[in-house]
This record gives sequence, structure tokens and C-alpha cells, in this order.
Amino acid sequence: MWMQSAPDGKIYGVRLGLYNLFSVNYPDEYGTNCGFQLDGFLLNNVAARSLPQFVSSYTQHIYYTGSRVGTSFQFTANFQLTPVSITWDFGDWGTSNLMNPTHIYTSPGAHEVVAYVVYPDGKTGEAHREVLVSGLPHPNLGPDLTVCKGTNIQLSPGNFSFYTWSTWATSATLSIVDSGYYWVQVVNDTGCINSDTVNINWFR
Repeated sequence: MWMQSAPDGKIYGVRLGLYNLFSVNYPDEYGTNCGFQLDGFLLNNVAARSLPQFVSSYTQHIYYTGSRVGTSFQFTANFQLTPVSITWDFGDWGTSNLMNPTHIYTSPGAHEVVAYVVYPDGKTGEAHREVLVSGLPHPNLGPDLTVCKGTNIQLSPGNFSFYTWSTWATSATLSIVDSGYYWVQVVNDTGCINSDTVNINWFR
């Protein structure tokens, strides 16, 4: 079995005699978030034997750090020569002409980032990288309520990985027997955090 990093930022691997390459689509992510795909690249009925050799100094790669909506992503590009100019397209209508820009995504999902460069001799090049942006969780405690005094109310924000309530409880639900403002902070499976608040009132 052979594995090799590709110019698109993914890792491809070959298993001898099979008709496809497996791929790791998001090498910077942990566990199942890495996007492992057993049939990531089909070889048109040609049995795989190995992966081609290449000189690493001639590759073109985009590297980045960042993972979540609303936080800063840092981008760098590795080209064989230092370009005289570079234009970044972040895949969401955002652009930059800085060598090592930062960018904040406002929507989750996979965004294709492209870096277009011009070299000192006038030649041009480009590198592509798919960036996976994790979305915020959306807890929902429902609308504010006015109920009879002593009514038992069960608050449930939805299904998430971790919960912290205004009462410091950490359960998935919370029983309310008194009026007041209640909030919950939740964490989803990618580590993103969000909160919601509800006001419980008694009838007068």
C-alpha cells in the first residue's frame, strides 16, 4: 500500500491490483472528520500498481489553520518560486492579495480555495485546496412562556455533545419549577459553541 500527498491538499493511497485510489479528503481534521473515502478516485478500469514519483520542490500546496464559522482561518501557499503577486479566492466571494492572508467564513461547509500567482519571469501558477468549515450548533429553548405558578416545565435545546445550564447542570434537559431567565450553552461534535435563553413567567 502506498500513500502520497497531492497538490489539491488531499492524501491519496493505492492498494495493489484494485481499480481505484482511496483518499483522505481533509488531512487536517481528526478522526472521522478527515473525510476518508475508499473509492476516492477511479482509475478507469486500470489496476493500480503504485503512485508516481515527484520532486517535492515542484509541488504547489495551500496550507491553512482554522476550523469553525466565525473564527479566523490563516492561509499560506507553498510554490516552487516566490511569486511577485498572489490573488486568493476563498470560495465564498472573499478575496485577498496578501501573501499569507486570514479569512473569516460566515457559512459552514466545504469551500474550494484557490491561490493564483504570477512569478518573476511572468509565468503563472495556481493551487487549489478544499477547506472544511464547521458550523455552529443551534440550541432552541423555544419561546418565552407565561404559565401557572408551580407548573413543571422541561427545557430541551436539542441533541448536542455537551450542555451547561444557567443552574450549572450539565444534563441534556432541565426541569423548571420557578420563574426567571434560563440559558443553556451547548457544544457540538466539532467543538463549536452556541447558546440560547428563555424567560419563564408566572400568571399574575
